[in-house]
Amino acid sequence: MHAGNQRAKPVDFLEWEVDRFNPFIYPVNPFISYGCGATVVSLVTGENPLIVTAANKYNKHYSDNFVLGAMKAKGVSVLKVTKQNISNRKNDTSYRIGSNHVVLVAQLVMKNEASWFIYFGGRQYHNYEVQDTYPTEFLSRPTLSVYLLKHENWRL
Repeated sequence: MHAGNQRAKPVDFLEWEVDRFNPFIYPVNPFISYGCGATVVSLVTGENPLIVTAANKYNKHYSDNFVLGAMKAKGVSVLKVTKQNISNRKNDTSYRIGSNHVVLVAQLVMKNEASWFIYFGGRQYHNYEVQDTYPTEFLSRPTLSVYLLKHENWRL
């Protein structure tokens, strides 16, 4: 996770809370073979993972810039979460990131291999597979990048 800027204005995470998340779930087979970058963009935007893969020039690595750019192009707003903007509050009872936030996370899953995950509503989305999640999951997969996502259709 990025450090951030100590002088940055505190973030109002309440503005990033959503009422619902409408993931686009494609069948796991055959699309799982396109990788987590294509599937996470597809999951959030509805874009066919074949088109996402082609837009990334069939590269197996999906950079933060590519993933975020593809989402922004479909109207998804993105906030980079840093150590500083989650700790820059006056007291410990300030509003925090919770289960009503759509959280996009790049995490190390193996040596030299990262993967993209979405967390929302106590669930983890990865390669079109949906599972219940627990806070300790983050201890098993070190976090590289964290972003909050929102779209106008996710609010009532």
